[in-house]
Amino acid sequence: MASVNASLPGNRLGRNELGAIFALNLVQGLPAYFFTVAMPALLRDRGASLDLVGLTYVVWLPWALKWIWAPVFDARPLLRLSVLRAGPVALALAFLSLLWSHPEHDVAPVLVTAALASTIGATLQIIVGAEVIHRTDSAARAIANVLQVTGMTLGGVMGGAVLLGLSEHIGWTSSIAATATMIVLAGLTAFQMRKGSIIPSRRPSIRDVVTNRRILVLPVLVGFGNVADGFLGAWLVDQGHGAVEVGRYLGLFAVLAMIPASAVAGLLLRTMRLGRTLILLFAVKGGLLAAMAFVPMQGILAVAVAVTAFAMSAALMTAVWQSYMASVSESASATGFAFLTSMEALVIMLGGMAAGQAALQWGYSPVFCISVTAVCLAALMTPIFSASRTGAP
Repeated sequence: MASVNASLPGNRLGRNELGAIFALNLVQGLPAYFFTVAMPALLRDRGASLDLVGLTYVVWLPWALKWIWAPVFDARPLLRLSVLRAGPVALALAFLSLLWSHPEHDVAPVLVTAALASTIGATLQIIVGAEVIHRTDSAARAIANVLQVTGMTLGGVMGGAVLLGLSEHIGWTSSIAATATMIVLAGLTAFQMRKGSIIPSRRPSIRDVVTNRRILVLPVLVGFGNVADGFLGAWLVDQGHGAVEVGRYLGLFAVLAMIPASAVAGLLLRTMRLGRTLILLFAVKGGLLAAMAFVPMQGILAVAVAVTAFAMSAALMTAVWQSYMASVSESASATGFAFLTSMEALVIMLGGMAAGQAALQWGYSPVFCISVTAVCLAALMTPIFSASRTGAP
């Protein structure tokens, strides 16, 4: 009988390692969704202004700057395995610092903790992304990216909904301790990654980072297209829903909907051209955002549209990451992937802060309009920056 860690067809990642990729993304998603979904809703429910909600976008700063330390993992690839194993423990310890603070009383310490957790999560993403680029062809990469998005999504269920729910029933201290424990347990799967899987490389020059320069347009447009997502929780709160209720909508229903959404995106990537997949997904996301910007809605309709729009982010992430990975050199896999995703995070962070000010002055419609415009431009420009196929005939 073949080993359970035997290589899959068209793929140099074993089954156990694919499971580790899933779990390590769950480790990233758990605190990430707490700080980007649950905390904004909790702050708004406690009376925080929209500009303060926009300030929570500072948690994107480490994701925007991760290209600075990413070259270390190209120049010293053997370091990747050690960081993969130690990272989840460090993340759990950072998360435990929340035991001494609470968002409704101590916003600043929570934001510092969020920045630290984001730094660790961003580092894990750099390493996992580099491994996927090195060791998969385009078809197997679609599977790996679905696992990455799905893992982060399930982590989001815990961080965006379960944590809020637990804090209501067992208290803030117990819920934080339980979450840190889950992070450590999921992180143990890093020990499934093989030492031999790390491919040595050299420290990349700037010319090595991106092989397809046209792709540089994509992170900017995707970043602006995602700005509205951070305001969906506050938007629903302002329509009369409580923070825990919104956490259930966006941190549970929407995040669970991300799983089939990302699976559909993976199927599309394996059966049609990458460019066509991107155009289709951009069109759907743009239509949902336009509905929120221009169509009066409330009650279950507003919840349904917000949930679907949030879930579409997972489908787009799967396809966009596929595009990023096809556009970087393998000799600079960590740096290239980090550079493109950092551009996107920087746009989300700065755009989110600016959108908070705009929402404070003029309401939510301008925020949604900005994202609609970016998504429409992305769909129109996809043929320009997309020159890859997914392996489909």
